Amino acid sequence: MAGRRHRSRRHQAQRALAHGGTESSVSFSPLQHLHGIITPNGLFFERHHAGRPDIDPSQHRLMIHGLVERPLLLTMKDIERFPSVSRIHFIECPANGGMEWRAAQLNSLQFNHGMISCAEWTGVRLSTLLEEVGVKKEAKWAMVEGADGAHMNRSCRSTNASTTAWWSTPRTARRCGRNKAIPLRLLVPGWEGNFSIKWLRRIKLGDRPWFSREEPRNIPT
Repeated sequence: MAGRRHRSRRHQAQRALAHGGTESSVSFSPLQHLHGIITPNGLFFERHHAGRPDIDPSQHRLMIHGLVERPLLLTMKDIERFPSVSRIHFIECPANGGMEWRAAQLNSLQFNHGMISCAEWTGVRLSTLLEEVGVKKEAKWAMVEGADGAHMNRSCRSTNASTTAWWSTPRTARRCGRNKAIPLRLLVPGWEGNFSIKWLRRIKLGDRPWFSREEPRNIPT
């Protein structure tokens, strides 16, 4: 029990740092102390780029527009009316292991490789929503954007997104904690973690990638 309390205090200290005067953009999962494949919600790793937005789910909207027949602006209640699915998937930050890029910096698995976590996710498949808007034939790419201060966004092939991604619903997000998803998150299994946009507010369909600042010159297809 003493060891468990110590680990809990350490994680609480990480979270307190993020909410204090000095903002931390990352917290790590204590992999060496976990059992099984599911990461407890309170120990799920965090990574953000410009602070954490405080969003009222009742006021949040998701816009789907661009090369579509019927652009939509959806409330969270609108989204929850669609059929949902549940799946177990992990998310890994592309910077995971970065502490060892030059040489081992810390003597803890948590801080060297703790930017990976696994959970059960429930939400509406993206393909379901794309059917509602009617994607035009020339739409080959999708740009997804979050409501954080960085307006974090990524481009991906719309065919990949429509078959593998879904939105996590507000109910699931609340269980994960406000820093993970509230009120909406995109989950893209099999792709690096920054494709799984948090605080999702917009998806735009287009005929080419957007080449945002978070993307390489040669975007994988």
